[in-house]
Amino acid sequence: MYRAIILTVSALCIALSGQAVQQNASHVTATVVGQTEFKTGDTVRLIVRLTPAPSGYGGGQVVARISRTPSQPSSVHSTDEELREKTSAVPLLDGVSEYEFRFKVTALFESGDWRVESVRYGRATSQVFPSPEGAATFKINTEEPPIKISSFSGPTAVANGTKAIFRIVIDKDFAPISVPDDLLNTPLPNDQCPDNLSIRFSAEKPSPGSELNFGIKLEPGKLLYEVPFERLPDAQPTGKWHGKIVSTKFYNRTFDGCRRPKTLLGETEVSFEVTPSKTLVVPTDVQVILSPSDVQLLRVQASALRHQVEALQRTLAEEGTVNERTLRDAVAAALNNLSETEQAYNKQAHQRDVASPIFFDDLRGIYHDLLLTLSASTNQNTRLRYVSTHTVDTAKTVIESIWHNEKAYNTVAVTQRWTFTLKLRTEPQGANILYRRKPDPFKSFHDPTNSEIENLPIAIWFVRFEKDGYEPKEVSYDAATETDAIHSTLEKLPKRKVSR
Repeated sequence: MYRAIILTVSALCIALSGQAVQQNASHVTATVVGQTEFKTGDTVRLIVRLTPAPSGYGGGQVVARISRTPSQPSSVHSTDEELREKTSAVPLLDGVSEYEFRFKVTALFESGDWRVESVRYGRATSQVFPSPEGAATFKINTEEPPIKISSFSGPTAVANGTKAIFRIVIDKDFAPISVPDDLLNTPLPNDQCPDNLSIRFSAEKPSPGSELNFGIKLEPGKLLYEVPFERLPDAQPTGKWHGKIVSTKFYNRTFDGCRRPKTLLGETEVSFEVTPSKTLVVPTDVQVILSPSDVQLLRVQASALRHQVEALQRTLAEEGTVNERTLRDAVAAALNNLSETEQAYNKQAHQRDVASPIFFDDLRGIYHDLLLTLSASTNQNTRLRYVSTHTVDTAKTVIESIWHNEKAYNTVAVTQRWTFTLKLRTEPQGANILYRRKPDPFKSFHDPTNSEIENLPIAIWFVRFEKDGYEPKEVSYDAATETDAIHSTLEKLPKRKVSR
């Protein structure tokens, strides 16, 4: 069967070259031979007829170009027009009118409607015959068949710290096949752009560490693939997980021309539970024990504070009046002691405890409040737990604050810890617990009374108890000087009078 494409020029041109007379064609037909639909491996045969037969050229070429008609979705990862335009050339023979062209359809021919775009011939200068609008087309279909998953299965529960195997079975009628090298476009090797399956395991509740990904390169004729699923014993999150298979292409991104992934059919999802490790032992308490050099540092600095307080008391007694400058100098000296102590600890500590910055910050905050007190007639927003905001014996407060610093150093030195356990008791039990350091906001503790809050930095803490039907109650606790539990009795709210 012949399907003709007529290409016409308006005149017959005759050129003289030396004594030879060139005769040019004025009429061109291009005919697709046989079938009009082609798949990978087929050959498109094209007969081009030049009328009259060109002569007087003494060589040259006849070139035919076929191309994919525009405005069609692409099925290949490429912007290279060579994947959508193919050119073939044969020698130009004087006096010969008919020429045959063959285009072998490879795996990277774009699927869709194709046409004969142009024919040209000549030697130094080509005579070009563009295809007119509405020219006959032929179809090329190189779409790859889908992949069908017969089953995607695995255990219904996987414990952290153990290895589970999920199995993927490919339907034998949909398994990938090997494509011969001669059907792949150069420079694409046979192992380039292979079919892949990407398996993503993800937790139902997204969070850090809630996704695992695996890739499988499909092999011709292979139907069973195993996917390992393994997490560390302490990995999070646990709970409901899902597995999903998607079709991908594994390709070198420097190569422009990989076909898009195949369609995936069948069973592509699975669900299972991830449970905590049965053998994992989780410590409930983490402590950094002070070294002997750390203990010695705190005791030396506590002794320095003790001498400073005693000297301040003697000075105040000798002066007979409270001198604001004397008090400011005392607070500045205590702040300097605090900074030197913190710097020395940070420099020599083998393992710095995360609670130590909070310990020093709490003491520093007390001194800053003192400086505010010394520069204002009223004391607002202070964290000093001992004094009223209106009637302050300033000298006494300064002395007590430095003694508090000295006791805090000694408490840490004796216990060899920067933290303590706060025991909370209420009558009745079951009160909600909120706690904080100033100026931080209150935060809730997860258990009601009676409870214990472990690993709190040694500092001054403020605790609030709340229970339905009872008045809220707030208390303070100085971990540097107190060791007993907090015991609080909650008062019932007064009953509302009902009007009749």
